[in-house]
Amino acid sequence: MVELAEQLERLRSEREAAAFLNLTPSALRKWRQLKKGPAFVRLSGRCVKYRISDLEKFLAERVVTPVAAKAARQ
Repeated sequence: MVELAEQLERLRSEREAAAFLNLTPSALRKWRQLKKGPAFVRLSGRCVKYRISDLEKFLAERVVTPVAAKAARQ
């Protein structure tokens, strides 16, 4: 049961997740409707939470390395 409590501590509200991503909560709601955006946890019909690890993964997947930087490393 401790694992569940630890997992729940890591969950963030829609507002907290939006702030973390520098977005508005309405942007996250729209993305959920479009089946886009970061993974989320639906605890009930209207209660949606986000794990920090999912938010970090979402950001990491969107890192763009400029072409000039890629060429310089090779």
